[in-house]
Amino acid sequence: MTSHAPDTATKSVIRAKAEAVLALYPATLDRGRLLAAICRDEGIEVLDTDLWDIRGVLRRERRGWRIYLSRQDAEHRRLFTLAHLLGHFFLHGSTRQTFVEGPFVDAAGRDAGLSR
Repeated sequence: MTSHAPDTATKSVIRAKAEAVLALYPATLDRGRLLAAICRDEGIEVLDTDLWDIRGVLRRERRGWRIYLSRQDAEHRRLFTLAHLLGHFFLHGSTRQTFVEGPFVDAAGRDAGLSR
């Protein structure tokens, strides 16, 4: 299995981007409200849906960006998935259309070899 862990320089770029986004919001916001505010301000619609083995999907659609979260997941997992997908939006949103978060999908959104 290939590791896709970022190197130190890449981590620094990611951290700087995250800090720039967070600086736009009051430090007193809890995680849920912070993520909701970021989505609102970026024009990202967040929808609950039945995804089963997929944690979440970030997609550029005709009307803009949407994040689909699995309603089967616990709230803390949904918040983690939302934050993770927002990271993809800020880091790669200009170059990719779809991001899928789940145990059976690789980072490029492809089936991880489990289909027959």
